[in-house]
Amino acid sequence: MPKLKDQKNSEALERTEKQNKLTAKQQLEKLDGMFGKDKGAKKERCKLAILLAETKPEKKVPEKKEYKVKKGEDPLKAKKAARKEARNQ
Repeated sequence: MPKLKDQKNSEALERTEKQNKLTAKQQLEKLDGMFGKDKGAKKERCKLAILLAETKPEKKVPEKKEYKVKKGEDPLKAKKAARKEARNQ
């Protein structure tokens, strides 16, 4: 018995929802399992490669180091001295 159009549409929606829940890396692994490493689905692999390149990990921001300023001392000089001391260590 042939499937009704509505039933086919609902099944297709379910498949796409499952696929979209996977990360780009997981989708590539799934394609490798289906077709073999780097075989088939060239356009899909290209899209996933672009997604992977865009989602690079964020750069870590270095912590700001505190420096002590003595009474009557110029804050910029204290900061420079702290940096110089940190480089020497």
